[in-house]
Amino acid sequence: MCKTILMSISSTILEKYFNKLYRPLCLYALNITESYEESEDIVQQIFVELLEKAVAGSLEVGDMKGYLYTVVRNRAVKYAKKKRRGINMRKYQESGKLETVICNGCGKKLVVERGILREGGFSVNYPWDYFSEKDGEVHHFDLCEDCYDEMTAEFRIPVDVEDEIELL
Repeated sequence: MCKTILMSISSTILEKYFNKLYRPLCLYALNITESYEESEDIVQQIFVELLEKAVAGSLEVGDMKGYLYTVVRNRAVKYAKKKRRGINMRKYQESGKLETVICNGCGKKLVVERGILREGGFSVNYPWDYFSEKDGEVHHFDLCEDCYDEMTAEFRIPVDVEDEIELL
């Protein structure tokens, strides 16, 4: 049985971690957020919160370096998810008519005329269920035909394709 030994962290010890890990933590967060300013804000905010706990005498951590990397990763991922949500791959007019579709794979703007997608596009709206780590989330994305072909070419088992009778 492995026991984690918690040690009380003082502001002096925390300062040493800050001096040693600030830049590596910012670079780690940068790989996730793609914004150096945001990465610095994340790391600085974490150290401010830890300093407040250290001054209050309530900061106890077993593996400070591991803890810092975990907290930075979690905050950076949260930021990146929020940032991505701000980008709409499908845009609708106030009337509800489709205006724009952008491929999530390559960023290509697909042809939309009079509210109708006029080129091959693959749209996914998938609600994750109870047995998934993503339970409660609904994922939406669109792919152009080229990106769809690239994605399905990587499958070990090919897509099951059947012909559909078109009615005009």
